[in-house]
Amino acid sequence: MSALVSYSAVGVPSSAGANAASHAVSELVSGFLTGFLGLLAHQRRHGPRPATGDTPPAPALDSRP
Repeated sequence: MSALVSYSAVGVPSSAGANAASHAVSELVSGFLTGFLGLLAHQRRHGPRPATGDTPPAPALDSRP
């Protein structure tokens, strides 16, 4: 899939070095994007955890009969 995107965006390179550089940059961007989206999905699934001092106080008990 990365090769198809790379060839459609950049075209067929003229040398093997340009081809390798194109694939390296494509894979680097793809890896960062995958990691970022994975982190967002993980945070969305598990939600933010409150810090130790951020917990709301417990409700007061009513002693009236």
